[in-house]
Amino acid sequence: MEPAEIIRNGSTVQVKLARAEVLNAISSGLVASLMRAVEQAGAPGVRAMIITGTGRAFCAGADIEEVTSLGDGWEFHAWVRQIQTMVEAIADCAVPTIAAINGACMGGGLELAMACDFRLAARGANFALPEIHIGVLPAAGGLARLHQLVGPSTARRLVMLGEQFDADHAARIGLVDEVIPGDSLLTRADDLAKGFAERPAEALARAKAAFREFEEPSLVRGLRTEAAAAQVLFDTEERRSRMGAFLARRSAPRPMSS
Repeated sequence: MEPAEIIRNGSTVQVKLARAEVLNAISSGLVASLMRAVEQAGAPGVRAMIITGTGRAFCAGADIEEVTSLGDGWEFHAWVRQIQTMVEAIADCAVPTIAAINGACMGGGLELAMACDFRLAARGANFALPEIHIGVLPAAGGLARLHQLVGPSTARRLVMLGEQFDADHAARIGLVDEVIPGDSLLTRADDLAKGFAERPAEALARAKAAFREFEEPSLVRGLRTEAAAAQVLFDTEERRSRMGAFLARRSAPRPMSS
């Protein structure tokens, strides 16, 4: 099965992250699928792209098993740059992009959502940038883009504490645009996408390009800084210890309920 299902529905390309068994964690295969989705969003007649998850998560972040298989900081740097390239391709997509956040939206999943033009969240969705707990940092635009969206003080708190928060809090700090009952999430996303089909395509494209110009200088610096930090942190003993402990907890058998 493909890591993401790409569906053309009229003027909309809908992308469903399809690794529900690992909470749609970002793997190299999923990165490749999302790059193909961006290509399809550039096809004639496409006017919007929706990205959503399957199961109980939008995307829980990086696939930690794939990360721990990397040999050293340079390999991790290359892996991070691959994800950065994918996230920036979504940000640069010629048509409006909508993240329909159906559930857990963590780490790299939140970075993926932040690269979209609009973020709609199901009421039960929860969010975090938890990388600090395993000795690394958000490195796919998370620091730079978060700083732009919510301001420096809130960004520091979210990154340096790594706390979880709900959809209503995400809306209050400007991280998501709307909070919607879960059973109406995709309907609302589709309605928004159809609205873009009724607006002038050239004007929308130029608006997107202008906003990217405003963002570009700090994002370019931020991506370089994030990738450099990722490389250094990957080779630390604390990162190895904390990431190993995380994997051990995840694979430990759960006690049977009585």
